[in-house]
Amino acid sequence: MREPGWFLDAGTASHVRAQFQRTCDARGWTLLAGAVIGDHVHVVVGVAGDPDPASLLRDLKRYTANALNERDGRERRRWTRSGWRRRLRGEGQVVAAIRYVRAQRWPLVVWVAPGWADEATRG
Repeated sequence: MREPGWFLDAGTASHVRAQFQRTCDARGWTLLAGAVIGDHVHVVVGVAGDPDPASLLRDLKRYTANALNERDGRERRRWTRSGWRRRLRGEGQVVAAIRYVRAQRWPLVVWVAPGWADEATRG
């Protein structure tokens, strides 16, 4: 690591969530669910077509890091280079991913898009 690690707090978590929404809106993606935890983030994004998940992750990380750096008035590396990503095939996998996101322990902020919250709570 080039810099000491950093942890998200509640204020930063809200900022991350808002920037994820702005990035998705600008790209024409649908932010379906997410959870911001102190040391990592989970997000489920709906995207038309079959894009490379690495490009979605790259954009979310890049624009969120830029927004946090601007907010803090300090340039710093915010995310690790990699991140786990996977294509979700079909509604069943999307619902399972949303359930997983909602079940995170000690989240600072959790959200589920309207229309998916009921699906994700059914057993």
